[in-house]
Amino acid sequence: MSERSRLGRRWQRLPGRRGYSLISMLMSIAIISLALTSVAIAMHAMYGVDRRLRDQVAYEQTVPRLSLRLRRDAHAAGGVRLGEGTDGPDRLILEYDAEQVEYRAEAGRIVRTRRSLDEQSANVVLGREVYSLGEQTDMRWHVVNGAVPRLELEIRRPAGRIDSADALQVDRIVAAVGLHANRRTATRQAAPGGSDAANE
Repeated sequence: MSERSRLGRRWQRLPGRRGYSLISMLMSIAIISLALTSVAIAMHAMYGVDRRLRDQVAYEQTVPRLSLRLRRDAHAAGGVRLGEGTDGPDRLILEYDAEQVEYRAEAGRIVRTRRSLDEQSANVVLGREVYSLGEQTDMRWHVVNGAVPRLELEIRRPAGRIDSADALQVDRIVAAVGLHANRRTATRQAAPGGSDAANE
């Protein structure tokens, strides 16, 4: 008997030595694929939640800064008007003695531009600030005329709630226009002799 035949018989006599069938290997591959797919879906969902949370934090930090700046500009302004865009008013223009401040809503952000109206340096940009509010943010300007004009900025954006994809978060910034200028005028008129006496 040859050496190869003796080794073959010895191998057949060993108990418990069985191989894997093709079906069991395919089932193992399918189970591993399902597990990896579940992990990938969970990681994608976690990434989306993290991105929404970071956007919400950035939004909540930006809106108070924008509100403070807009109210300061409006209170010190002498006049206000809206600039029309293709989809309605997209610009708010505040006018001063020798300057002009423009708030423009574009692509999920508001750009504040301060320009000079002096004859020697007309339309020279004196400063620019950008307030990012998110890509899916819709902004609308309103001006209410009256004894004291009032401007309103309405900000609409998805609320980021998991249970309702259609929920909207609506914030409004309201500011009186010319509040400081009206106070200065009232103070001059209340002085003894009125404004004429002050000019003499």
